[in-house]
Amino acid sequence: MSRRIHFYKSFEEQKNAEIKATLAMLPMERIRLAVQLTKKVYGKNKNKICKSKRITFVKTN
Repeated sequence: MSRRIHFYKSFEEQKNAEIKATLAMLPMERIRLAVQLTKKVYGKNKNKICKSKRITFVKTN
């Protein structure tokens, strides 16, 4: 992920650049970023996640 500031002439140009960057990323990198975002949103340990009323965990045998 680039840490540079880019100025685009249109939203379409920005969206195309975003799509190209996403496609260039390795699948494991995308998964890592998704997990990182999930941890930021729901907390770092499972106890905080389980206390959330928006998530229901179902255990199967």
